[in-house]
Amino acid sequence: MEHITIDCEAFTLLCEKIDQIAEYITKERGNNEEDVWIDNHDACKYLSISERTLYRLRTEGLISYSMLSGKYYYTISAIKDALKKHLIKGAEDKMKKLITHQTEYQLKNKVGRPKQKE
Repeated sequence: MEHITIDCEAFTLLCEKIDQIAEYITKERGNNEEDVWIDNHDACKYLSISERTLYRLRTEGLISYSMLSGKYYYTISAIKDALKKHLIKGAEDKMKKLITHQTEYQLKNKVGRPKQKE
């Protein structure tokens, strides 16, 4: 494995550039709620389903997901598709709460990169 060393000031500038690019993409694409990613816990909590139900949907290939560091994530559009196909019984108001919660969380915490230590 190759290691690269970078000056702290250069790293800070690089992070700022990445943030600018992310903000530009968000502005151009708009704040599309369909692209919001939620984790397994939040999906179960807001849809009032068990983790076992979500596991069954994943293993049977009925809901699309991504796994990162052993944690499962779903897009809002994947969950909406499962609701439309009646794979998950849920109310529309629960879905709205889920979308609102995740969008606010992502905007507040600028999810996407780890925070730099001072």
